[in-house]
Amino acid sequence: MNITIPEKLNDLTLLQWQKIMAIGEDVDPLFYIKRILSIVYDIKAEFNSIKESDIELLTDAVRNILAEKPVFENRFTVDGIEYGFIPNLEKISFGEFVDLDKYTDPQEYNRLMSILYRPIIKKQVGARYKIKKYGGSYEFNNIPLGIALGAVGFFLTLGEQLTQDTLNSLTEVEVAQARKLISAKNGGGIPASTI
Repeated sequence: MNITIPEKLNDLTLLQWQKIMAIGEDVDPLFYIKRILSIVYDIKAEFNSIKESDIELLTDAVRNILAEKPVFENRFTVDGIEYGFIPNLEKISFGEFVDLDKYTDPQEYNRLMSILYRPIIKKQVGARYKIKKYGGSYEFNNIPLGIALGAVGFFLTLGEQLTQDTLNSLTEVEVAQARKLISAKNGGGIPASTI
């Protein structure tokens, strides 16, 4: 039996990761190992004929890969199609915004990825590109796992940063309003008497 052992996060797909995450933590260890081997290596009936040391090697490979830190990539190619991350999140449509907000559960990341990454339809000067117009989400299951998790990390970090920036700007506005109120109570802004 020939088995290809994945070496990096992008050797797994998002769908494989979702299936692994769906197994849960409170399951029989033997069942867990069998499911991992089935999901990652497509090993099913052959399980009992594999040496125990090979089983350890195969499960350790998956464990090590899943421990890797994903890196954000704005472009990648799958099945001969080049995909690009939304070039400008400030210019997304209302439909994109609503769907981005709807698919934040890890079991729906495949739909989230179909919104964040779309086929590149035109390459422009330098690293710039134009992506296919949004036409609704779909299950983007074969996206490499490292790219998907990198995008989720980037997207969530961006969301946290935007929230913090909004809070900071609100705080500045509130401070300015409070200063005006205090100034008005203390007579600020009233013309000095000429008597």
